[in-house]
Amino acid sequence: MERIRELTVTDLDFTYPKGFKPEERLDNAFGIICDVPIKARIWFSKDQARYIRQRRWAKQQKIIEKDDGSIILEMKTSGWLEVKRWILSFGKDAEVLEPIKLRNELKGETSELANLYK
Repeated sequence: MERIRELTVTDLDFTYPKGFKPEERLDNAFGIICDVPIKARIWFSKDQARYIRQRRWAKQQKIIEKDDGSIILEMKTSGWLEVKRWILSFGKDAEVLEPIKLRNELKGETSELANLYK
């Protein structure tokens, strides 16, 4: 919204294309980006576990409780970039276990980030 500079109200109507159902399109979206669905397993520290348990992050999700108070969130969602940024927002309190491709991307980005602060 902050990027909208001008808005003009018209009398034009919008009709959804035949067969288009937005609720189905957004069904697996992590946020607002629809993308190829991914299955992710993410470990969260004990400090973040309560926060993760407080809401539903994906329509298809499961939380596995660990003995040390940490948890593993398993979810099927979409929006690779959104998920990646969300995980990064937890810093050392989140670790991607799967998919390996996402884990490797985060490994590369965090290495580059660490180099910025040397």
